[in-house]
Amino acid sequence: MFLGDQFSEIPAWLHDNGKKLDSILAAQHVPHTILFSGSEGVGKSEMANMFSKALLCVSNIKLPCDNCKSCNLFDHHTHGDFLHVSSEDSKNNIGVEQIRNAISFANKTSAFGYRKVILINPAEKLQRNASNALLKLIEEPPANTIALLVSNRDVNLPATVHSRCLRLEFSSPDHQVAYRWLSEKLPNECEFSKTIALSLRQPFKALTLIKTKEFDKLLSSISSPSSESGLDIGLLRSLAQQRDPNKLFLEYLCLQLEKFLKEATKTTLNNHSSKNIFECQGKLRSLIAKIDQGVALNISLNFTNIVNKLIKAME
Repeated sequence: MFLGDQFSEIPAWLHDNGKKLDSILAAQHVPHTILFSGSEGVGKSEMANMFSKALLCVSNIKLPCDNCKSCNLFDHHTHGDFLHVSSEDSKNNIGVEQIRNAISFANKTSAFGYRKVILINPAEKLQRNASNALLKLIEEPPANTIALLVSNRDVNLPATVHSRCLRLEFSSPDHQVAYRWLSEKLPNECEFSKTIALSLRQPFKALTLIKTKEFDKLLSSISSPSSESGLDIGLLRSLAQQRDPNKLFLEYLCLQLEKFLKEATKTTLNNHSSKNIFECQGKLRSLIAKIDQGVALNISLNFTNIVNKLIKAME
């Protein structure tokens, strides 16, 4: 069964959804369309990939077995019955031609004479025409074809697509649980790095993030002598000095603002300052959304303007 011997390797916050997927396989009645929904970086993609592999595994002992020809092909990204559809154009969208190709794939004879799996990730990147084409596929799916949709913002999916999916919600884990997991994965990483990476509430993203130059750049900025702990003038001035801030800087500052506004008392902020900070947080969220949508803009200029406005509001 799915997760059988691998259950101990799955993070604790994913166990409930793992059991649900296990039950689906055990009942041998898999819904034609399953939606993996939740915040980015909490393990949806990893679970969807593992489930795809389990659906295609030909073993009768456990799923996935990691030893059969199907599992080996899947691991080498050459499985003829698996199609991964993702955003690939300059606009960072999934276009209608990609979905038409997926429909053509679904209608072909299975290489193993078993199931075919189409994984669409991230599903919120589907253009309108692509969503309409997908609807035709999931309304009348070919026999033994399973569509798995992974979405960080499934509110952007049409209601007609939503209604035809079995939805699995993936929640962000408790900080201590996530910290223990990340510490096991990165035992030699310093405490400060792990704490900052996990502040984004995305453990799997944190695991990858810590190893990037972008994270090193952020870490260097927020650990400079001019910056104290938490959201303060020192941190803001340090961030304002960044000439080429990436999306990570925006996400970090947005979360720090959220935390600050939750903890701030009425005496900490006057009405004018509070209004300006809320406006800045809204602009940050809008800027992040535009980056996700592939909108061409001057990130550096927008970020600097927002940070400078925050500095004035907090002085």
